[in-house]
Amino acid sequence: MAIWKRTLGIAGIALAFAAAAPVTTASATASAAASDWELAGYYYGPNMYEECHRDGVRTGRGYKCVYYPSSWDYPPQPHYELMILV
Repeated sequence: MAIWKRTLGIAGIALAFAAAAPVTTASATASAAASDWELAGYYYGPNMYEECHRDGVRTGRGYKCVYYPSSWDYPPQPHYELMILV
């Protein structure tokens, strides 16, 4: 009998936490799904990070400079890709 009471007590606590959890609205979900990363440019050479960062700041949006140690070009070259949050 004590096991049943303990099980029901634990289930009641779990239901209370589930009922108190915040509910995500449809508009919040839609706006989060609408944002995505878009490729804005490639940067090669000795100042590739500085140029990528400079152009990312100029967009006025969220951005990231992603480093790749090689490319599909021949010969392979390290480069940065500027990704902008749209």
